[in-house]
Amino acid sequence: MSTPQRPRADFAASLTRRFKNILSGVKRFPHPVSFGFLIFINTAVFVLRQNYIADDGTLVYRSSTIPLQALLASVLCFFATSAVNLAALRFSLPKKISDFSASAAALLWIPFFFLTKNFNDTPAPNTFYAFWGLSFALFALCIFLCISESNKKVIFPHIFASFFFAEVTAFAVFAGLILCGFAFNTLIFSINLDEYFIISFTFSQSVVAVTVFLSLLQLDEKNITVPRSFRAIVLYALFPLYALLMLILYAYLLKILIQQKMPSGQINPFVSFASFFYIAFYFLLQSRENRAVSLFYKIANFVLIPCIIAQIIAVAIRFHAYGLTSARLAGMLYIASVLYFIVLTFIKDGKYAPTFFILIAALCLVSTLTPLHIKRIPDLEQHRRLEKLLHSYGYYTDGVFAVPAAAVIDKIPDEKKEAIKSAYNALPSEMQKEYAPHKKNFKEKFGFQTPSPSDSGYKTFEYIARNTKIDISSYSSLERLYEYSGVECEKLIHVLDEKKYNLTDFMLNMPNNDEPFIIPAGDARLYILEANCQYDEDTQNFRFYRYSGYIFR
Repeated sequence: MSTPQRPRADFAASLTRRFKNILSGVKRFPHPVSFGFLIFINTAVFVLRQNYIADDGTLVYRSSTIPLQALLASVLCFFATSAVNLAALRFSLPKKISDFSASAAALLWIPFFFLTKNFNDTPAPNTFYAFWGLSFALFALCIFLCISESNKKVIFPHIFASFFFAEVTAFAVFAGLILCGFAFNTLIFSINLDEYFIISFTFSQSVVAVTVFLSLLQLDEKNITVPRSFRAIVLYALFPLYALLMLILYAYLLKILIQQKMPSGQINPFVSFASFFYIAFYFLLQSRENRAVSLFYKIANFVLIPCIIAQIIAVAIRFHAYGLTSARLAGMLYIASVLYFIVLTFIKDGKYAPTFFILIAALCLVSTLTPLHIKRIPDLEQHRRLEKLLHSYGYYTDGVFAVPAAAVIDKIPDEKKEAIKSAYNALPSEMQKEYAPHKKNFKEKFGFQTPSPSDSGYKTFEYIARNTKIDISSYSSLERLYEYSGVECEKLIHVLDEKKYNLTDFMLNMPNNDEPFIIPAGDARLYILEANCQYDEDTQNFRFYRYSGYIFR
């Protein structure tokens, strides 16, 4: 009689045990779990309150940044309170001190809220860089705080396995919510599936994944368990792919030696991936012992060094030709941090390798919150580079900028013309205005057009409607409008009811953000709420465009 009920009893016991584990995680990390839930709430508010029909029948569009600021502040506080809770667990701090410290970190929400103001402005403001710098720095600090001398061999496999299980759970919940959403939309009444998708995904990640992951996370070696599936996924699936990538990189190095060519910039992302996987496997495989793993710890650092040397040469070539950019500076900092990590692996069998995460946190903070800014330094270097070129080729007369005669310009080598254009295009708009601000495009300002236009030779147009109320009483229907294209084109054509409408002039003459942006399309009207595009004034082509809003009929 009792046998048939045993599976049911086992299931109930398993469910109860899992629920207790989740509650345990919530008790150990109350503030991060709370901010995870707050991230979900702020996302829902941000998405749902942007557009709605008011009681008077008007369509209201809100462009307020307050929900976005609250969302970003909650993300930063999630990482900050996580770091405090992890520090309390690692150093066994008394509960009162731990709770006080976490509460103090939670109060950082207020300055974080004001820090993220104007986050979405174009070009990206300092607050944009500050948010990402703080996020990555706090994330790196959280990883460092998980590591101790007693658990260093098992903590990374444990984190990986816990994260994997949390994501599987989150995506299962997300899939279920999406199925329910489609069913509701089909059988009951229609909803905005795009908004529902965003809110459901945020819930699955910031609430489900966060709660499950924190409930599984342990720092005490005695409580850490690594499932057997970890060996199958990391050692037998991912590790061979890393070995294959290294084999391909060495084949490329052999190719450039045979052809006697310098390495191209195309090698950069692949070496960056290889070094990232090297660092990941260095931490993940410490608890495993077999011939392949032993060989990895003996020679992998030596094997990676020639690839990094080739990467440094490729970056140096690009730097000499096109100067410093934010992406190039970030790449240089990454290469430097990888070299630092490789050096650490030679010291006392990698005893100090975890300090790599402290270096990452420090670099993120220095490059986004100090005068050594990842955007400021390249801007100054490109300005210096441009000034040097212009002085060398006769663009200054008695210290005043002036376009030289055509005969002088013709003598400028093509590669120097390209260097002038790339340096100019890399400058922010306020620096570009120093050079003939009354002239419209590069050719008028500098008297020549480069044979091969620079990749960054474009002008950005952007429109974001302010808080708007749209009278829709004269229209019988409305539908969502969203168009995007990353394909270069001469004209911007919108197709509506099988008819084509040329929107080129509208996109190149966007109104002020305080004014409505309405485009006639036959009997319909395109009411634009957000739009941006990049336009090369020399080739007169759109590099990409995007616009969204509503179609009124």
